[in-house]
Amino acid sequence: MRNEELFNNGWEFVKMPFGTGIEEVSNTCKWKEVILPHDWLIYDTNDLYGDATGWYRKTFVIDKEQQKRYLLNFDGVYMDSRIYINGIHISLNHY
Repeated sequence: MRNEELFNNGWEFVKMPFGTGIEEVSNTCKWKEVILPHDWLIYDTNDLYGDATGWYRKTFVIDKEQQKRYLLNFDGVYMDSRIYINGIHISLNHY
């Protein structure tokens, strides 16, 4: 049986200098709560194409005892995006 759950709440966002890697992003950054969908480029309408790297994060827990398979589906993710789980870069399927 397949269950779908909306995953849009509980996200945080931080805007960092262009090229900032995961190793440079920490809990000490000024994370802001956001609800998806979220477009960080539109906050400064005078600079819609500014050079920066936007980071999103969400904390969630999976019950390993249930031995279920999980699929995360991100709609509307813009170009040059990467997804990490527990700090590990995962492969992406582009449809």
